[in-house]
Amino acid sequence: MKTIRKSLSRLSSSKKSKDADGIIHYKGVSVRALKEIRDDLLKQGPRTKSVVLFVSTEETVADGVQFREGDTVMRLTDGTFKKPRCKQLVRISADQLSECFVKKEKRQWTTEDIAEFVVLPASLPTTCFYTDLLDRKDVGRPYQGSFVSQARRCAFVGLVNTIAENADDDHFVWLDIFSANQPLLTDMDESLPKDEMKRRYDCLTYGLHDAIDKFDNRFIYFDSWYSPVPLKRTWCVWELYGCARSKKQLQIIFARAEHDDFVDVLLKDPDEITKKLCDIKTEKSECFNTQDKNMIFTAIESLEGGFVTVNAMILTQIRDWLAETAMTTVDLFRRTENTKLSLILHQAGYLYEKQGKYEEMHFNCTKNVA
Repeated sequence: MKTIRKSLSRLSSSKKSKDADGIIHYKGVSVRALKEIRDDLLKQGPRTKSVVLFVSTEETVADGVQFREGDTVMRLTDGTFKKPRCKQLVRISADQLSECFVKKEKRQWTTEDIAEFVVLPASLPTTCFYTDLLDRKDVGRPYQGSFVSQARRCAFVGLVNTIAENADDDHFVWLDIFSANQPLLTDMDESLPKDEMKRRYDCLTYGLHDAIDKFDNRFIYFDSWYSPVPLKRTWCVWELYGCARSKKQLQIIFARAEHDDFVDVLLKDPDEITKKLCDIKTEKSECFNTQDKNMIFTAIESLEGGFVTVNAMILTQIRDWLAETAMTTVDLFRRTENTKLSLILHQAGYLYEKQGKYEEMHFNCTKNVA
């Protein structure tokens, strides 16, 4: 049986999820379901076959609509274009399309593209959660599995591939694009009553941190180890702060090729890794939605120590992960009888020493030498 139901008619137009009156729930989707959506994208299956996207290569104006470099549009069957969060359809001439836009290949689709052009169209008719359209076996219990923080600008295929490398098919992962009610999210505008706006924002800020604490595991996906997009995005750093508050382990995951490059740099110059990953400046993070950014910045500024406190807590999480990953690599080298074992052991010890973790350094180094 396919993970996605073949027809929305199987979900009655009058039926609503028990969570549909809210904007978010904390049931994850199976890795198996993620892989099916990825494969549908790459093989031009029924969910994405008719969707053709273009991305702007420079700043331009078309039909009175401003485009920034990197903005995505969908070409409709009548030749007009739809820009996300833009109410009017846009007319782009053939000349301007060839000069200022390029076709976006399916492998380049971002998580935001999946949310906008797959999840939203499917869930909009009934204002449901996308998880309502999945087989029950592919939807977890509340807080089951792993919370995954990721930047929507990252490639969806890369995200799914990396998750699949770190979890089996029956594992459940929470991704906001599937477990937040996208029709309601896109309706969060100033026309809503103030009490409704406050309820939704409370759910998305402090309620999110409570949820992060309850999940079995916490992942953050880095598209690149040396310049990870999540460290530059406001929502991601807010989620990282939530992980830090929970005082539970955070696992950074990235593609195998990125991991291999990470190990190469660790062998040559561990200080380079520290410089790249530990330059945390939450106050410089960006967000597509200005309201969201202001909301999160206001919440941070209300904390004792404000941005300094949040930066320090996130930094501690990343430094702990660095040290643990270094020792995990040592163990891998030891088990595979890698000739560079002594070098990686030295570099890992150096990272522990730089962080003042002398007892942990002595214990781990002694264990691996033995």
